[in-house]
Amino acid sequence: MHPIGDDNLPRSSRWLNACRKHWPIVAVLVVAGLLLFTNLRMDRLWADEGDTAVLARNILKFGVPTAWDGVTFTDSDFGTRLNDNLVMVSHPWLQYYVTALSFALFGDTTLGARLPFALFGLATIALIYIMLVRVARNQWAGIAAAILLSSSVQFLIYARQSRHYSLTALLACLLLFQFTRLSSWASSLRFALLASLLFHSHPMGVTAVAGLAVLTALHPAFRSQRIWFWRAAPVVAALTLPWLLLVGSGYSQNTAWLGDVGTFLPRVGQFAIECASVTSIIGTAVLFFVVRRRARARVQPASRSARLPRASVFTTEERSLAVPLIAMLITYAVAMALTQSREMIWMFGIRYTSAIMPLCAMLAGIAIAKASQGRWQSCVALVVVFGFTRLGQITPWVFWAQPSPKRDREAIVTFHNPERTIDRIFRTAQVGYLKSLVEPNPGTTARVAEFLTAYASANDVVITNYEWEPLYFYTRLPQGMKVLPSYPIWSAAKAHELPSYVFSAQGARWIVWRQAWGAYRGHACDRIIEDVKAQGASVVALATVPETLWENRENIHFRRFPGNRYYYSWFQPLPATLIFRVDWPKTETTVAVEGSGQPPAAVARRQ
Repeated sequence: MHPIGDDNLPRSSRWLNACRKHWPIVAVLVVAGLLLFTNLRMDRLWADEGDTAVLARNILKFGVPTAWDGVTFTDSDFGTRLNDNLVMVSHPWLQYYVTALSFALFGDTTLGARLPFALFGLATIALIYIMLVRVARNQWAGIAAAILLSSSVQFLIYARQSRHYSLTALLACLLLFQFTRLSSWASSLRFALLASLLFHSHPMGVTAVAGLAVLTALHPAFRSQRIWFWRAAPVVAALTLPWLLLVGSGYSQNTAWLGDVGTFLPRVGQFAIECASVTSIIGTAVLFFVVRRRARARVQPASRSARLPRASVFTTEERSLAVPLIAMLITYAVAMALTQSREMIWMFGIRYTSAIMPLCAMLAGIAIAKASQGRWQSCVALVVVFGFTRLGQITPWVFWAQPSPKRDREAIVTFHNPERTIDRIFRTAQVGYLKSLVEPNPGTTARVAEFLTAYASANDVVITNYEWEPLYFYTRLPQGMKVLPSYPIWSAAKAHELPSYVFSAQGARWIVWRQAWGAYRGHACDRIIEDVKAQGASVVALATVPETLWENRENIHFRRFPGNRYYYSWFQPLPATLIFRVDWPKTETTVAVEGSGQPPAAVARRQ
């Protein structure tokens, strides 16, 4: 089933025919749009989103993502991401400029931060349908893939984040689409531009180009694209290598290069588990096995002595898309194994390679279309199984694995397993996701921000030990003790003559101490309190706030849904966050709490 155009018809007739032929994807996109855009502004940004938002806001002020904006110094990796001018250079800037543009158009709000990435997510769903229809010539596969991606809670969460995840996925799919069309200088230049944009979205994304390079060299079906691919290579190098020279050692904080060859396969295994936990790659492989057995049965020779013809799983059109797609998946696995430890892969999942999700959806769509053999009843049944149960994932098949929020350091690999049997078999997180579209789900940062907004004065200095970026984004309050002598950026920050509160607790008015994170930034709460008391200040404990560890996470395995619901094991219990007020000599010690009718602790806890 695929569309057949008729260029002789009037434009209005062609549009009408197109709508008739493609009405299923229109319906899918409408539903996906509701899932992506409903109440996009409701929940607060978490740590990584706050990083994007604060640096994007600084771009509007200074033109570059600087860590110092005249009020607060912002960096999450002890200054390792910054150059001597305090400009963030470790991560390419595309996502920050995209967010800055959105802020310029829609305002620097939660909605402005997330809107472009939700649009990229919706565009990705539309694109995989277009690719399967135009390249693989299989509309059934396109519809199935679009439904699978739209029903993936992990993909929807990624697309609702003010982070590069949906942008990387969209650019990777566009790169693959352009690879299938490499046949001229123009297509070669478009390929180079997309590869460069993919790099500047996240460097891990462009590693897929290496897989395509190998494909053009070794696979006979893609040798016609070889010359155009390698003509694009110098352009890609010119647009990416200067950045790598610029950042120097900036990537070291989030990279764990392979030091022991013996850990390579365990790393690949852990990455495969992360992929198979959020995509139906296991079920896809089973379907392709069935399709291949069926194809072999059709081409059995007439006699035993005759040579068995080769059974093909893909048509020529399908192969032109599926083979480079598989090459990209393999390259992502190798790249992750070379640069990320098993602990990092377990914690971060596939967020560095978010394109895995639409790529696997396309493979699953092809498998479903071929296995159903044109019978819509079979196609619908398979889409339901793949889209609304976990039977196509690895989760229900590793029932022996004990649920745990931590990776088992003694095991070669560790599985993510929900505690309840029903959560292992069905995609019950879809219910939680739907609830999250209409029910507020505030975490620790949201409650702290509300407290400070209510009771802090405009220039009050705040000291905290985690999620300082979103806290600053929502309160605009200056933050203290952001640069310690042990940080690599200490000398450069001092050279810029930043205010004293950036380096010490001097003048701090509020201490927001998240006990669960401890001395994450290199300072301890009791020592800070001792320091300010030694300077003559008094410290008053005003409130406690329930601890959620993160405002929320982009990884479904650690995500909190409304009602404090986790579908996987979680850390319980967590010590509460403490909020202290610091009163300095010869300053006004009363705050807006007076006359509010209830203590601030009650305000902090009631949310």
